[in-house]
Amino acid sequence: MIYLVIQETERTSNVVTFVTPNISYFTEHKYLTDAEMAFLFRLSTVLDSDNCINRERGHYLTQSELAHRMEMSRETINRLIGGLERKGLLKKELNKSDIAKVAQYIMFANPNIVFYGEMSCAIPLSIKHLFAEPVRNPVMDKLPFRI
Repeated sequence: MIYLVIQETERTSNVVTFVTPNISYFTEHKYLTDAEMAFLFRLSTVLDSDNCINRERGHYLTQSELAHRMEMSRETINRLIGGLERKGLLKKELNKSDIAKVAQYIMFANPNIVFYGEMSCAIPLSIKHLFAEPVRNPVMDKLPFRI
């Protein structure tokens, strides 16, 4: 596995972990485009402790805000998120907030590919459940390593 240190404190280091056996498997099967791989790497910089990719300081970013933060066009962000969601690597959940002008969706990264936390931490069960449903995709069904 590859660890990318995001924040270091005196007590712990929070890292983003890329599950390299699965990334290698995707590369071998040409499952991801170069743009999707690069986007996953960029998403690693915005992951939080719930593997959420669009929450910042307690508020959920819209795709436009996420695009601005990542210095990409909204159209490119939408295309990449849609493609990665269809492939089972990202998951959108409806944001049930009643507050106007908030993100319509909360987005999560599949922890079988990339996850955020201390090196010794376990993936929260709530995140595992989000990605428990089969994607009906032969490549995803045969991942060599499962969290």
